[in-house]
Amino acid sequence: MNWELETSSSYGLKQEKQLSAPHRRYYSFCRRKSFAAFVASKRIHPEEGASWSCCGQTFKEHSAVHKHVARTHNAEVQELTRTTFKQFLTQMEEKAETQRPSGPKAEPVDISAWIPEISHISEEQLKSGPGKVLLYYRYCQVEDPQAVCEWQKALCEKLHLTGKVSEPQTDSS
Repeated sequence: MNWELETSSSYGLKQEKQLSAPHRRYYSFCRRKSFAAFVASKRIHPEEGASWSCCGQTFKEHSAVHKHVARTHNAEVQELTRTTFKQFLTQMEEKAETQRPSGPKAEPVDISAWIPEISHISEEQLKSGPGKVLLYYRYCQVEDPQAVCEWQKALCEKLHLTGKVSEPQTDSS
């Protein structure tokens, strides 16, 4: 994944919006964890009660240290978030690699045979008029999810259908 971050944008929101929905959730999770870890690193004498020391100041209230960190240490929290997110992505990629079947590689599938013949329909007819929303799905095991995904994308493109074809999930849960 190309993860070029711009440090000039406020709180990394611009970069976060460029991510897919699942990655945004993971990034948000990493941001919260990084912020909490940064605040926890400033805690002094945990056995005596809650107090934090940062930038030569001592904070007795949780909300006060949170405001200070959010205002003063945004760049450090962003860097921690980026590092944590990259580590998380690496772990997810490694997990996906280990979950792939180790058997023989599947032969490439010719999806063109799955595309219907539409030469009798003009392109004008395919593009004109308001469309209808079609949403039919059923969860089931698919032998070759990559091939089915490619087939659906090619079919939608040929029929000028718009919408989303999700990438196959590597997790079996």
